[in-house]
Amino acid sequence: MHKILLFLCFFSIKTFAQNLSENSKIDSNSITKQKLLGEWIKKEIRLKDGSKIFNPNLQNADLRYKFGRNDSVRITYESKTFNGKYSINGTILTINMVEFEVVSLNEKELVLDEANDENGIKIVLQPMDLQQLGFLPKSYISKGNDTVYFVRKNYLEPLFKNFIASPMDFISSKFEFPEFKVGDFLVRFVITKTGEVRAVNVVESTHEKYNKSLVEAVKATKGMWIPATFEGKPVNVEVEMGFDLGWSEKMNRKVPKETDKKHNLELSAQYLEEGNSYYDSKIYKSALKSYNLSIENNYQNVDAYYMRSAVYIILKQNEKACEDLLQLKHLEQKRAESLYFRYCKDTKANLP
Repeated sequence: MHKILLFLCFFSIKTFAQNLSENSKIDSNSITKQKLLGEWIKKEIRLKDGSKIFNPNLQNADLRYKFGRNDSVRITYESKTFNGKYSINGTILTINMVEFEVVSLNEKELVLDEANDENGIKIVLQPMDLQQLGFLPKSYISKGNDTVYFVRKNYLEPLFKNFIASPMDFISSKFEFPEFKVGDFLVRFVITKTGEVRAVNVVESTHEKYNKSLVEAVKATKGMWIPATFEGKPVNVEVEMGFDLGWSEKMNRKVPKETDKKHNLELSAQYLEEGNSYYDSKIYKSALKSYNLSIENNYQNVDAYYMRSAVYIILKQNEKACEDLLQLKHLEQKRAESLYFRYCKDTKANLP
C-alpha cells in the first residue's frame, strides 16, 4: 500500500479515509468482554474508507473468531483453526498482538478497523447464531440410528485444529500417491459430535489400488477436529473432499481456465512491482508500460490504476489520469472518488 501513499502525497492530501459520524462512534465504556463472547463469522472485508478490495485472497477469505471468558480466542482462517489470546483497552481490541479499533459492537455485528494504518482493512463480522438463522440443513439417519447432517461451508462445518495446514492439505500430505501419476478421488467421512472420524469411504476413484492409502490419510486426522454445532449443540456432519491430482488437466489436454486466471493475477502483480521499481527510479515511461501490462492481466488491480494515474499526472496527461480515477470510482474506491471531484472537474471525462 506504500505506493498508494506516494500517489496521495503527490496531491498533498493527508488522508481520504471517511471519518465516522458522531452518531456512529462507539463509546469505549460499551466495549465489554460480555458483548464479545461467542462466535463471530466474517461477513465482509473492505478498506477502512469503505473501498472494495479485489485481492481474492482477502475477498474470499474464511475468517471467524470465538471469544471466551478467560481471554482466550479461537481463530479460524482458511480452514485452519488455532487458539490465541485477546484483550480490550478502551476501543482497542488486541487479538494475538494484532490491534483493531472496534467501530461497532452490538447483537447484529462487530466491525473492526485495522489500527495504526489509515490504509488498513475493515472487517465486518456477524454472530454465528445470526448466520445460521433460517438455515435448514439436510440430514439423513445412519445405520446406527444417528442423525448426520451434510456439511455447509460457513453454516455447518467441523473445524480443523491445525495452524499450518488445512484438512485437505494435511490429508494430501499423508496420501501416498505417486507424484508422477495423475488421478481423481472423492472421499466422504463423518466427523461426529464428539470430534471422531467415522465412516471413511472413497466413493469415486481413478486408481482403486490407492483407495486404502487415502482412507488411512483421512484417519490420520484423528484428534484434530472440533465438531460442528447447530442450534448451540454439537452434531454429526458428513464431509466430502475431492482430490484432483492433475486429472482434469490431463482430460482437457490444456491448462484449466482457473489456472489461467491465477497465472494472470500473478503476472499482474509482477508487472505492478516492476512498474513501482521504475517509478522509484523516476523512469516514468517504462513505469507506464509496466502498469499497462499489469492492468491488462487484471483489470481490477486498483494499485496499478492508482500508480498509472500518478504517472499520467507527472507526464502532464491529466485527462488520462482522470480516466483512471473514474475507473477506480467504478471499482468502489472512495479515495479515488474524492480525488476525481477535486482535480478532474474540468476534464472531458465526467462522472455519470
